[in-house]
Amino acid sequence: MIYEIQQYLRNISKSRSDEPAIIPDGIFSSETENSVRDFQGLMGLDVTGRVDYLTFDALVRENQRVIEEGKAPVQVMSIENSDLPLYYGKENEFVEKLRIMLDFVADKHSNFKHLERGNVFDRETESEVKRWQRVIAVADNGVVDKFTWNSLAEYYLL
Repeated sequence: MIYEIQQYLRNISKSRSDEPAIIPDGIFSSETENSVRDFQGLMGLDVTGRVDYLTFDALVRENQRVIEEGKAPVQVMSIENSDLPLYYGKENEFVEKLRIMLDFVADKHSNFKHLERGNVFDRETESEVKRWQRVIAVADNGVVDKFTWNSLAEYYLL
């Protein structure tokens, strides 16, 4: 339940710039309490740092609103070696997650191009994968192997 609350807080914070993003770990730490306080203040609730019924209800509703508006980060799926590599022409759910993560990088770094959501590994995706591979100092071949996927997912989740 704590992990779920933290994920809601993270989704909401990613859609706003005025709340600190927490990393879900399942531990109700002071960081989680402070995020709850910030959220309660933002929503006009009693600021206690505790997740009571009203706070939880508001978290669920706000998280759903953020998801419906397409502003929430997508959960990054673990990827098995059998699902790799990803490369030009592939079309599947992992390509869609890849494009979302690359678009997130573009939000943070102007030298990356924004990608629209989609599940096709096109030339634009390949170009951005190569750009990411140069950043992480591996061969920029445009093919997503386990190392490229994990480095991108790690950056996305920070």
